[in-house]
Amino acid sequence: MAIEQLSRSPITRSLHAVEEEMMLVQDVAQPTSAPTSYVAYGEWQKDDHAPEDTIFLGVVWENDYKVMMVGRRLTIGYTVTSNDSGVSWRVDTFSSNVFSDVAMYYDSSSTKTYFVASSITSSVLVSSDFGVSWNASTTNLGAAMNGVTVGSNGVAFAVGNVGYVYRLTTTDGFMTGEELRVGTTTLRDACTVNGVDVYVVGDSGTMYYSANSGTDWSSVTSPTSQSLYDIQAASASIMYVYGANNVVFKTTNGFSSTTTLTVFTANSTTITSLTPHALSVVNSALVFIGSFGGSIYVTKNGGKTWDFTGEPSRGQPITCLGAYQSNLALAGDYYGNGFFLHPAPTQSPT
Repeated sequence: MAIEQLSRSPITRSLHAVEEEMMLVQDVAQPTSAPTSYVAYGEWQKDDHAPEDTIFLGVVWENDYKVMMVGRRLTIGYTVTSNDSGVSWRVDTFSSNVFSDVAMYYDSSSTKTYFVASSITSSVLVSSDFGVSWNASTTNLGAAMNGVTVGSNGVAFAVGNVGYVYRLTTTDGFMTGEELRVGTTTLRDACTVNGVDVYVVGDSGTMYYSANSGTDWSSVTSPTSQSLYDIQAASASIMYVYGANNVVFKTTNGFSSTTTLTVFTANSTTITSLTPHALSVVNSALVFIGSFGGSIYVTKNGGKTWDFTGEPSRGQPITCLGAYQSNLALAGDYYGNGFFLHPAPTQSPT
């Protein structure tokens, strides 16, 4: 692990171009207009957190002043942390930990806070020191792991390619687990509130549900054939799902009923190898979402209407987003930038 000295070099653009070509990221199109009007929930502040070809893919808040963002640059993993509400940031690099998502769990019995991360290097990683160091709970799972979630009972689930699901518990600090399989389709993300009812989504509209902590799974009829990248829970029965080509929908009563939500007004993109996590659900009414065209939207009424909060990345894809409240959020893009939403000043400077 090393502290990354942030700098720009002439080769970073070419390095990124190679990776972009490998991922088949197609041109993005900006929405022609915002769903409603611009609403100043706060101010987006740009921070050049990492080299230009870094892709941030996960955000988690421990509380209103401690936040972590994870990502990767080719074969190097990055974590960006702040413990003072974004006033200062720490950037760490890891030569073998290539992060794809991150979740958090506070263990009241040990008074430890665990950060559990999925990795595209076929492993699940765990930190109990706010990202300073990471230990692999397992290696060589046989598939890249794309998303992770932890329930209130201390049971975690990481999901990945070819139907891989890996279940871990806080009993031993998430250091051992059980390998499960759910079909053969690439799974992109999972969510659970209680660690018992578990929901996963993936390519080609794949949706699965388990009512017993992943022991048994049921396939669920999907409202779309588009790949689904992100699922976030507002409660044990209400989820929001975000996928390719503008697909956004809300499910109620578990996965039993879905409502399509219109957020974007123009075609977005199809990403075949990258799993963005640009959806953040604060509660059943307050939801943020970042577009592949760079805009960030928010709803305060459960998806009935959406407000445009800004385009902090200036057209680059928002690849991860995590909100703590209506005016406190962190987003990351495809070029190593972080964007911190903080409360706007009550008056203009004099």
